[in-house]
Amino acid sequence: SAADSSATKADSSATAASNSASAADSSAKVASTSASAANSSATQAGSSATAASNSASTADSSAKAASTSASA
Repeated sequence: SAADSSATKADSSATAASNSASAADSSAKVASTSASAANSSATQAGSSATAASNSASTADSSAKAASTSASA
């Protein structure tokens, strides 16, 4: 009976350990997803900054062209 009780406790401990491992795995996946989302946001911000820079460059070129036309 004592041995049976010990076996039951050991099984419960193993189950608890398995549940903890599963929870840790889930947390790691959530963290990975969050990191991926943050990386995507940073990439999008970088793309937006590049687009803004390109627009500014185009506007500058247009202004120079207008100035040249006015001079001519």
